Amino acid sequence: MGKKLAMFCGVVLICNLILFGILPISADADQEMLEISADEAAERVVNGRFDVILDVKQPEEYKLLHIPGAVPTPLNTLKEGVREKLSNPAASILVYCSDGSRSLEAVKILKDMGYPNAISLEGGMAAWDEKGYPVAK
Repeated sequence: MGKKLAMFCGVVLICNLILFGILPISADADQEMLEISADEAAERVVNGRFDVILDVKQPEEYKLLHIPGAVPTPLNTLKEGVREKLSNPAASILVYCSDGSRSLEAVKILKDMGYPNAISLEGGMAAWDEKGYPVAK
């Protein structure tokens, strides 16, 4: 009887720890990945693991500096233009801007629109360029 009581108490303790968030079931089980580092993004770009790269900067910013092959899609036109550029909702999408702020907003919009595989380049074009990855002007 003592073993059963100890086992029961242990199970109750573990359930309470999980319930109150002290002992997570998995580190990021509920959290969607919204950002990716420049290093990880570059590796995925090189290996063709993105179906499309969206540059959400303004057109004049895009002309100054962008990732080769990126599709210019200013944030303020994202909702209107995304369906024609992205017919596959399962597409793997890298989104970036100059510093990562607009692209993070764009990723949230894309996810709300039904594109679950959109991810923002952490630090934006600044981080990409600082690492010395390919750029187009």
